[in-house]
Amino acid sequence: MLASALAHGGFASSDSNATEDDGSCNYDISGCTDSTACNYDALANTDDGSCLAIVNGCTDATAFNYNALANTDDGSCIAELLGCTLAIPPAITAITLVALGTSVPDTFASVTAAQGSEYADSAVGNVTGSNSVNIFLGLGLPWVICA
Repeated sequence: MLASALAHGGFASSDSNATEDDGSCNYDISGCTDSTACNYDALANTDDGSCLAIVNGCTDATAFNYNALANTDDGSCIAELLGCTLAIPPAITAITLVALGTSVPDTFASVTAAQGSEYADSAVGNVTGSNSVNIFLGLGLPWVICA
């Protein structure tokens, strides 16, 4: 009975004539045996076809540059990297980046308007108008959509 168990008990190598375990049996351990795969299993000795290629990218779903196809984080997440450096939560960092993205073009437009006008009246109008649009559409429109 021991010989049958050793010969057919899920071992990669076995001897059907064995009557006792001498410690030489190797268990079948299924898993990914490709050491370059992201789910490599160092204990596996039988490849089960589950290996996944490494796809580097940002794996933080709250980050500005999230990559849904990435399975290995490469430290490139913008909100995470900037927030971590400055000890700011990722959500606050992302909101700040969006605010900068909407305000920087307005700043350049105001500077150009101020340089082209003797009294800078158009610059003041541009600042007032762009801030109104940013506040009412940038905050109001998402609020209305979610309500």
